[in-house]
Amino acid sequence: MHKLFVYLEKKVTIPITISASLIIWLAAMMLSFYFCWEAYWISKVGYPAIKWHTHLAPYLYMGFFFFAISWILYKRGVKVSNEAALLVYSILFSMAFIEWILVLSGYNKTYMEKVSGLYNSIYVPPSPGWYRTWDLKGRKHTISKPEYSYDRPTNAEGLPDIDWKVTGAKGQKRVLTLGDSFTEGDGAPYDSSYPAQMAHMLKMTGDSLCYIMNGGVCGSDPFYNYVQLRDRLLQYEPDIVVQSWGSEDMLTDIVVRGGLERFQSDGSVRFKSAPWWEPLYAASYISREFFSVLDYNQLLRKDGATQAELDEMNVSTRALLDKYIALCRQHGMKLIIVFHPQKGEITEKKYRYDFEWMVNYVRTCPEVQVVDLLPLYLQHIERQHTSENDYFWPYDGHHNSNGYNLMAATTLAAIRPLLADTGSHYRP
Repeated sequence: MHKLFVYLEKKVTIPITISASLIIWLAAMMLSFYFCWEAYWISKVGYPAIKWHTHLAPYLYMGFFFFAISWILYKRGVKVSNEAALLVYSILFSMAFIEWILVLSGYNKTYMEKVSGLYNSIYVPPSPGWYRTWDLKGRKHTISKPEYSYDRPTNAEGLPDIDWKVTGAKGQKRVLTLGDSFTEGDGAPYDSSYPAQMAHMLKMTGDSLCYIMNGGVCGSDPFYNYVQLRDRLLQYEPDIVVQSWGSEDMLTDIVVRGGLERFQSDGSVRFKSAPWWEPLYAASYISREFFSVLDYNQLLRKDGATQAELDEMNVSTRALLDKYIALCRQHGMKLIIVFHPQKGEITEKKYRYDFEWMVNYVRTCPEVQVVDLLPLYLQHIERQHTSENDYFWPYDGHHNSNGYNLMAATTLAAIRPLLADTGSHYRP
């Protein structure tokens, strides 16, 4: 290493003459400019600003830092051996090469990186305010994944549907479906979401006095849904509110986002704090392998919720159910809670989260009815001699059109008796 410094100290002609000190200062300025540029964009858009070069930059910084320290030591008479320098640069080059291979291969990518190409922290609220909605610009939005891309309308409330009539016809039953991507219909065209297919099934049977409204939004959860209903959607006078609920709501969303305490008094939303090392996880694929060995998953948590976390989730969910029931009682609405399975849960024939306590908790409430789709899915698959793969996208994990047709048919069968009642339940 010191031979290189002697050579540089005597000045190198490139064609102009420069010294090692000037090389270091120029490199430092360029790297500082790059760091400020990256920091600026991360401050503006967050982790999605991370690109392929961000993953490689740390190794360049470490290589420069070693070179600069070696130069300082050399100027003070301390020599860094060629063998030590070769070892350090070999390690850094190897790590950078491995990082590049991981970036190209997609190994250790998070779900959001695989479907959108960007790292999105699950600890950062998907919307800045209390309400999970789509941008009204253009009055439409697109759900685009590697396996599919579908345009969807955006109504005046920022929800994935056409504009709703505020007041229904006499005797009309107004059904508001709330939930996340499985309610919005991620994975199918707009007219193949489960609410849209329920509306089509009702029309085919001659039921013209039922009005279906799709209020589900990708990235939402039951807490977002309740606040949206309470503050913005009662004006549409729903008689029946269908709230979809899945294991992911509990074990991914609520465990990370918290309950009603996430809604701050200033109109903002605050999730639970991410681990301090998330920036390292976001910027380095190699570090993800290290955390994986330590049994951390893509939620940056150990696999499985602790008993304390489960207890906290259950307390938060009970508080939500109490408020939901009170709201429905106040406005004469029926609440239908629909448990829907993921593909793996159909394979295992059980939910990852045990919903039994919720079923027992609302059993005596006349305003609430619970529908469990898992046994209905299993019965249908057995009768039709199909498999769960026929109803979900292979990679993405959301329903395809066939899956939403099954979700619509099973849900409609459960709520049809309520639709047959005379008159509206709504009492403003």
